[in-house]
Amino acid sequence: MIFIQKSFSDLRHEEANVNKLAHRALNKDEKTDAGQKEDGDELIKETLEGKVDPNSDVVNLLESMVVDDGNEHNEHPAGIAKIASGKGKVFGDTHDKLKLTPEQMKDLQISGTGKGRRNFMKSATLWTDKIIPYTIASSLSAKQSNVDVINKSIKQFTDYTCLKWVPYGSEEAKKASYSSYIEFFSESGCWSYVGRVNDGKQQISLQDPGCVTVSTTIHEMAHAIGQEHEQSRSDRDNYVTMLWANTNGAERNPNMAKSITHDYNPYDYESVLQYSLTSFSSNGEPTMKFRDRRLEFLADSATGLMFYDIQDVNDAYDCTKPCKGPKGDTPLKQCQNGGFVIHTCNCHCPGGLTGTLCETAITDAGTKCGPGIITLAEGETKTITSPNFNNGGPYPTGKKCVWLVKVSGGKKVSMTINEMDLTTNYGACDHWLEIQYNLIGQTGPRRCGKLSKETYVTSDNGDPSMMLLKFDSAFAKKATAGKGFSLKVTPADAATTRAPVSGKSTQQPKTTPQPTTPKPTVLFSCTFESGTTCFLQDITSKDEFNWSIGSGETPSNETGPSKAFEGTNYAYIEASGRGSGDTAVLESSPIQPIQTGDPVMCLSFAYHMYGSNIGSLDVIFDNATYFYEYDNKGNQWKQAKIDLAAPESSASSVDRNVPMFRQMS
Repeated sequence: MIFIQKSFSDLRHEEANVNKLAHRALNKDEKTDAGQKEDGDELIKETLEGKVDPNSDVVNLLESMVVDDGNEHNEHPAGIAKIASGKGKVFGDTHDKLKLTPEQMKDLQISGTGKGRRNFMKSATLWTDKIIPYTIASSLSAKQSNVDVINKSIKQFTDYTCLKWVPYGSEEAKKASYSSYIEFFSESGCWSYVGRVNDGKQQISLQDPGCVTVSTTIHEMAHAIGQEHEQSRSDRDNYVTMLWANTNGAERNPNMAKSITHDYNPYDYESVLQYSLTSFSSNGEPTMKFRDRRLEFLADSATGLMFYDIQDVNDAYDCTKPCKGPKGDTPLKQCQNGGFVIHTCNCHCPGGLTGTLCETAITDAGTKCGPGIITLAEGETKTITSPNFNNGGPYPTGKKCVWLVKVSGGKKVSMTINEMDLTTNYGACDHWLEIQYNLIGQTGPRRCGKLSKETYVTSDNGDPSMMLLKFDSAFAKKATAGKGFSLKVTPADAATTRAPVSGKSTQQPKTTPQPTTPKPTVLFSCTFESGTTCFLQDITSKDEFNWSIGSGETPSNETGPSKAFEGTNYAYIEASGRGSGDTAVLESSPIQPIQTGDPVMCLSFAYHMYGSNIGSLDVIFDNATYFYEYDNKGNQWKQAKIDLAAPESSASSVDRNVPMFRQMS
């Protein structure tokens, strides 16, 4: 049953910002003068003109920007995707060749779960003494720049993990109980075996030119210590959709095959082991897409060992064992706010947080940012504003503010942008708000421009009780400041859906209305019953297949529903035989509110997503996605309520106010 009703409930959610290139181990060889320019605005201009090395951190920065500027909504800077395609990581991902033993080949394409290590292949042998001897063949060592890249890559393992990459034949290397060692050399492609597979020499190929960058070198070193690709994790289908029709070798491509891996830590779109989205494409089109499309900019952004890569290695190799004392009974530090203990016995904190236990937000003093840590009680709502917003702006430039928003009681954090006016130029962000809603240690979208009424809700992938917001007006400190922003943060029910492409969605379980609740004004309804009028129509010009009306059980086995949510009939799509990406659309005529200025309309509906090959369900209104759900949700009806912001002027925008249900296979 689907119906629309009028409601005057406020839009409550959250948003916030961040500024900094996320917490990561930076590889300086892949930077140009990104940190040497006095004015970030000029650096943005030069980057978009193609005058900056694609491996520069500023390219990653521009990819993360989401701009609302004039008629542009939720757009990345024009041309940045083409520039980013020249990154060394993209080349390395595309020319990667996974080397597997016969036993490891058996692990491919088999689903499995495990505990302890995120993407470490279960059949991979580790370097149990935590010592990895290595040599560099003359095919690489002839150029000092190649040696420098390898040394910088080794330094990241030394700084953040207990693994010791030491010269073969050294006194430290002789302490290992095995004779295995790594030889870095240059052959066709970038490749490594997974784990320690040989007694004696085991090779890592870094094709020169092409593969000798820190990100690619660490990618191959990570294979050598036992890690698989992120998109090969046992649980990958919960986070990415493989587009086999675009993939060389399709399901037979070993670099894309699912493996039996330990998947204790969260799936990380930003991992150095996550392929770029067009890797091994047969036609130039993407070979995978993220379930959360807003985070696809992360796929080619790794510059080395990223935050959760560091956690993976420390976990897999039990790097904190010495911290527990000789008897193993000394407690580790109880790191807070997503931090974790590494081999130094200290907490490794997400970017934007510091302190012995990661208990403090790194916020500029004297800028009136407000409290860095905000803890919300159940039902409590707070407003976060940029400095001077309540005085009409502008905000000060050259500043950085960080807010960590926390909830308890099994709730999620919801953040709504009430109003935003952050400076843009060249179609990019001079100043921005970064929203880390997926994983607390993972880079989030950086929002700028003029917008309102967009909501982000923390995901179930990591810890949904925390959201990190970062405001940056320091990168382009000479740029003129806008008014700033006002954000509303509040706890959200744990059943709230994963935040959609443009936010603005809450999913609620079926409840019994309270007697005191005023009955809403019903504008339109659709029950799909015979003899009734439905405001939704099956659109054949905008999709690849159609909706059908059914009753009782659906035609296919092991799918649902078995009956309508209410009444007799329901609308459904038959996905059997459909190709990935095919859509079926139900669309309404343009909708006007009861009167101009009414703040909110409420769309309520029931949906059922049950079967082995469930795609996604989107609700789109005014060119924005308000609801997004995907995958098998079990053999049950679920309910959702979505607040739709009414237009300020129905005369000028009524043609765009068309609610649309889109089912994608």
